[in-house]
Amino acid sequence: MLRPKVRLQHDRTLDERWGVTTSVYIPERAKQMVWLAGHLAYEAAAEAFERIAHWAIPPSAIWNETQRHGERLKAYVAHRQAQVAVERLN
Repeated sequence: MLRPKVRLQHDRTLDERWGVTTSVYIPERAKQMVWLAGHLAYEAAAEAFERIAHWAIPPSAIWNETQRHGERLKAYVAHRQAQVAVERLN
């Protein structure tokens, strides 16, 4: 007996509500990785995580997180800079 093929649709909103991400790191750790990579080289960021948080995170993992979240971070930073510029004019 042949079974019909079933297509499953991916519900991104459900993922967001449940906090499901494609990252292997919890969202807070991923944010820290991206933030630190914005201030240090990937190797130095990995070393900082090791020394301060006692987390062994390879530089390649930090790079992956910046690629995953970097565009959103750049948009947020640009938005905040625009807001500060407007506040300075007032």
